[in-house]
Amino acid sequence: MIGHGVRQAIAEGLTLGVKAGVDAETLWECVRRGSTGRLRYLHESVPRNVFRQDYDNPSFMLALARKDIALANELGREFQVPMPIANLTEQIAIQGLNRGWGDKDSSVTFLLQEEAAGVEVRAPDVDYVKAGKFGSVPITRYRVKQAPAAAQRPRITLSVIVSYTHHGSRFI
Repeated sequence: MIGHGVRQAIAEGLTLGVKAGVDAETLWECVRRGSTGRLRYLHESVPRNVFRQDYDNPSFMLALARKDIALANELGREFQVPMPIANLTEQIAIQGLNRGWGDKDSSVTFLLQEEAAGVEVRAPDVDYVKAGKFGSVPITRYRVKQAPAAAQRPRITLSVIVSYTHHGSRFI
C-alpha cells in the first residue's frame, strides 16, 4: 500500500513535469537525488519528528509545503494533468494549517492520520541521526530545459525540486 501511494505520487510529478516541458531524464534524476528519492521522510522525519511527536523545530514548515503543493496542483490544472494524490495532499495540509500548524514541521500532518486511526505511532528510542544516514546520497545540480510557451511565467516551482523561469534554462 505504501509503495503504491508513493508510485502514484511519483507518476503525477513526472507526468506533470514532462508535460510542462522538463526533460524526463533530468526530472527523474532530480527526484531520485532529492529528498523523495533518498526517502528523507522515512529515514529522517519519521524517527526525528513522528516517533518523538516533535514538530516544533521544522526542517520544512507546513505552510511552505502547502504553498508548493498548491503550485504543483495549479500547474496540473493548467496542463490538464490529473493529480489525485497531490490534491488530497493539499487538502490534508490545509487541515493542518486550519489547526494553526503552519510554522511546524510539515510532517505534523501525520497527527491527523493518527487521530483518524485512533492510534499513536511512537518509537522514541530510535536513533534518528543513525537512521538518517541510511538513505543518504549526494545531491548534484542539473540543468532544466526551457518550458513550453504555454507555461511561461515569471516563476513556477514544480514540487520544490524542479523550477524554471521564462528566461530559459537555469541551474536548480
